[in-house]
Amino acid sequence: MLARPFRALAALVLLALASQAAPAEQIRIRYWPQNSGASTVMKPADAGQPTGVKVSRFGLRTEPYYCLPKANCLKTYCHKCTGQNVTLPIYLPAATPRIAHTWSGISYQYTNFTVNVNFLQDGSVEVVYADGPF
Repeated sequence: MLARPFRALAALVLLALASQAAPAEQIRIRYWPQNSGASTVMKPADAGQPTGVKVSRFGLRTEPYYCLPKANCLKTYCHKCTGQNVTLPIYLPAATPRIAHTWSGISYQYTNFTVNVNFLQDGSVEVVYADGPF
C-alpha cells in the first residue's frame, strides 16, 4: 500500500530533476597581452598550441580547441586587475545583448547565446562562448 505513493513521489522527483536546464557546451579562450604598455592588443596561444578548451555539456570532459570563432569586432576594455587598456577580437551577434557587469568581467547575454569576458589576475583575459557558433 505504501509502494504506490512512494512510486508516484519518486516519479515526480525524477521528472523535476530531468526538467531542469542542462548546462551548455562552452569554448574557453585565453588571450595574453603582447606588450606591457598602457594599451595592448591581446593574442591567443602561440602557434601549434590549442587556442582554447572545449568543455562538454555537463563539464565532465574537456578537450583542446584549435579554432577561433570568426571575430566580427574588436572591443577595448580597461582590465580590472591591471588597469591596462586591452583590445580583444570577439564574435558578437548583430542582435542587442543584455550586458551585465560582474566583479570579474562583462557578460553579453543574447536569447540563446552568451559571451563572458573575464579579467584574470595574471593580466590575461578569458573569453567564454556558451551555446555559440562552434
